[in-house]
Amino acid sequence: MTIAYIMRYWPVCGGGETVTAKLANELVKRGHKVHILYAYRKDINPMPYIIDGRIKEEKLNTVDYSEDNINMMGNYLKENHIDVMVNQWGDHRLCYAAKQLSGTKMIICWHMCFPQEQMPKTFKQKLYKAVAGNQRYREWRTAIQMRMHMENYSLADRYVFLSKSYEQEFLKLAVQQACADKVTSIPNPLTYSNNYDINRYSDKKKNVLFVGRMIELHKRMSYILRIWKLIEDDPQLNSWELKMVGDGQSLETTRQLCTDLGLQRVSFEGFKAPQPYYEQSSIFMMTSAFEGFPMTLVESQQNAVVPIAMDSFSALHDVITNRENGIIVEDNDINGFACAMKKLMMDDCYRKKLAQRGLETCQGFNVSNVADKWESLFDEISGD
Repeated sequence: MTIAYIMRYWPVCGGGETVTAKLANELVKRGHKVHILYAYRKDINPMPYIIDGRIKEEKLNTVDYSEDNINMMGNYLKENHIDVMVNQWGDHRLCYAAKQLSGTKMIICWHMCFPQEQMPKTFKQKLYKAVAGNQRYREWRTAIQMRMHMENYSLADRYVFLSKSYEQEFLKLAVQQACADKVTSIPNPLTYSNNYDINRYSDKKKNVLFVGRMIELHKRMSYILRIWKLIEDDPQLNSWELKMVGDGQSLETTRQLCTDLGLQRVSFEGFKAPQPYYEQSSIFMMTSAFEGFPMTLVESQQNAVVPIAMDSFSALHDVITNRENGIIVEDNDINGFACAMKKLMMDDCYRKKLAQRGLETCQGFNVSNVADKWESLFDEISGD
């Protein structure tokens, strides 16, 4: 089968690109032909992963809707006999128009949670929330999201979520408008090829880790720093350090908050390949307001780092079973998060037990298992 992934950035930017590279590499190993159509080239040195030389790459003008782009993409799909395109980050209308020209089947992937919790940004949204209340505001935002999702669904041959919980919630809200046979869910695969050797666990440092794009609305780094303030205030834990790996639009405000809180044992590492940090760290923090499929949590487990996360999105439970292979804390509970972290920090045996179990459970997301699901979907869609 010949498959084309539609990307905005390539080969690197974030989790979506990493996932695409892992799946593309696995699929060409299985004998499929894989093409990557992308708009913006973004390289770093060294590359965090190797891209198989059999994968063909083609740069588009953009991945936005325009007549030139429709013709360019449609002709490419037709000339290269693409059986199915997987739209990861492109304009769905563009991909649909190119599909109409080429006859290619189209899968649309939704990479975030559903429904997505959204803080009010505009004055209108803030006013509505203040007047109508939190519940009515959520219902209003969910209705807006559903209109967008139903439009995407109508364009796709298959609509793919990252978790069964998102798929079920979508079908519940769509009622009779959506066909269950057209909707499915496939998780992301493990990032790394090699697993951490638990016999090296004694080499771990007393490091707590955050990895992610520094965007406050999404990742809530302010929560991390306020939790860490409670850790630094405890003299029993003065040998622990926090490493924050990543970059983004909220980096400077996060640095300023760190200064304002008087934190002493926090280091901002910038945008770097995270695996060396995983290998050294013992605990991973996630306080995100929302996620799709949390790659950094399974990356942590794959490196024997115990994840602790706020319960703000349902796919979290696909990865973490509380107190078995990680810790789940009630959303927005900064004090509860700090208490759970303190227990992990002060109990070495408990921490290692959770780390070892995480190494085992994360194997359910290995790339071979996930690629099997994708192949089944490709076979299904080609038989329509």
